[in-house]
Amino acid sequence: MPRPGDILKAFRARQDGNVGLIFALGLVPILGASGVAVDLQSASNARSVLQTEADAAALEVVRAAVQIQTGAATATKPQAERAEMIESRASQIIAARKANVITRSSMTQADNLTFTGVWDDSLKTEYKISVGANIKRWFPFGGQTIQPVSIAATAKMDVTTSTTTSVPKLANPGYEAGDYNRIYAYCYDASKKNDANKGRSQMTPVSSNGTDGGSGPSELTTNTVFSNVKMPVCGSTETLSWRLYNVRDQRTNKNKWPKDTWNNTTKLWEQTDRNGVTIYNHYSDTTVDTITGLEEYAFRGDAFGYNYPINMMETRVCDTMDECTPGKPGATTPSGKNRKPEAQNLACAPGKFMYIGWEDRPFLAKDPSKNDYSTNNSWQWTDSDYDDITLVISCPEKTITAYKTKIWLIK
Repeated sequence: MPRPGDILKAFRARQDGNVGLIFALGLVPILGASGVAVDLQSASNARSVLQTEADAAALEVVRAAVQIQTGAATATKPQAERAEMIESRASQIIAARKANVITRSSMTQADNLTFTGVWDDSLKTEYKISVGANIKRWFPFGGQTIQPVSIAATAKMDVTTSTTTSVPKLANPGYEAGDYNRIYAYCYDASKKNDANKGRSQMTPVSSNGTDGGSGPSELTTNTVFSNVKMPVCGSTETLSWRLYNVRDQRTNKNKWPKDTWNNTTKLWEQTDRNGVTIYNHYSDTTVDTITGLEEYAFRGDAFGYNYPINMMETRVCDTMDECTPGKPGATTPSGKNRKPEAQNLACAPGKFMYIGWEDRPFLAKDPSKNDYSTNNSWQWTDSDYDDITLVISCPEKTITAYKTKIWLIK
């Protein structure tokens, strides 16, 4: 009879069953990897479904909004009623799209589904859909993990807009200045800067530091803002901008101020310069950064033979009128002499106010590399206090003037 030790030795020596054993042992990781691959593909399919439905919902809501705003049966209804109709239709679209997601076979491993929408801009031209879900991921040999998924889609409609602002709330003419200064508001279109009018239109006199009755737009002794100002209305491609008209050393000499004639056709004042005076015109040619919403000004020193931007104006955006009013408790307006003007701190959004201050004799640096804004480093005398004439305005508001048929996804 074989001894037990001999039997064990014989078992270890046998090779005819090794293939089956090795295959069985190798099958474990293979099945595990396959299971993980399948699970990852299912999760990817679920994300794809969510994105597709979010995109479709965003486009459908914007398309419905355009139809309600322009349709023959609805366009004549009050705007408030149209807005209610749009919100109701958006809710219906979102509910239908959410239900569509739930019925998709690829979404059987998702729960806690959320599907919401909101207008993403003040004009209600961009609609954002946000979708969230918990995707279940299974381990090959038992157990699961939850993967939160967030999806977003934003659709936009094409519209034509106009930009308006009210007559300045406050003006400080800066009677300490020796120069005559007048401020104009106008609309600037950067795409037309090479046109004859350099992209500037609706040039409107707003305020000056004239201290005696003059011709044209009501230059009163107690002048702050001209009494008959009608602010320009800027189109979709235009930005409200500012012009400083400066006549050297003539603040108290009204015979040297510009002669103004009302044009009954254009409904604008037409200006004729006087002879025998030194005149400088400075244009902000304002543009707005599409990302930050901050204004950018193109003041240049061309009139002085300079080929780089010069500092003419500073701005500050405030939540309240008092914050933008120098001397008021809590005022945040900049002050002081021999300094660099402050740049706009916030986007000028509807409901806010903007303080604007000008320096009528700009700082022309002898050495631009120096952080020296005193007269010692300027080619002309200036105190660089940027309060020779100041305004406070309500931030411009855009309104939609026409809806177009084009819609597209932007995110």
